[in-house]
Amino acid sequence: MNLKQQRRQAGLTLEQLSERAALSKGYLSKLERGLATPTIAVALRLSRALAVSLAELYPELGEAEPCTDDSALLRRDATLLLQPQDGAAYRALAGAQAGRRMQPLLIYPPAELGETPTLHQHGGEEFFYVLRGTVALHFADETVMLAAGDSLYFDASRAHRTQSVGAEPAEALVVIAD
Repeated sequence: MNLKQQRRQAGLTLEQLSERAALSKGYLSKLERGLATPTIAVALRLSRALAVSLAELYPELGEAEPCTDDSALLRRDATLLLQPQDGAAYRALAGAQAGRRMQPLLIYPPAELGETPTLHQHGGEEFFYVLRGTVALHFADETVMLAAGDSLYFDASRAHRTQSVGAEPAEALVVIAD
């Protein structure tokens, strides 16, 4: 993650970024020093607060191969698995391609949510498609159960959290759009 460099390029102090992203200075400091890994929701908030793409924030996402003027190909071995502290794992599927409006990811939800699971929210819309297993998509006011082949499209500002349920670990395709 390239947070400190992006913050400095934007001419922001840690305190200013903290206010813009609505995150604590202590947490941002841990992110900058590599002592914590953000969830996708937090990474999206940071990219918006810094006015940069997720690809610019994560240059390690891998380089896409140009195909035509308006497309790029990312090979499987160039993708990066992100594992934040919330127990989920994410694989970014689009690589370091700046200027795009969608962020496609594979998500591997955790089976256990912990004692005080946090609901995440971010701007834009989210499309969620279960590839394998069963996923409980928890919202503040309801839980939606999704089996392999099921999909859900929702406003990503609605606080949410995923959980793998059942014997088989779940895998889902998520597309986040601004």
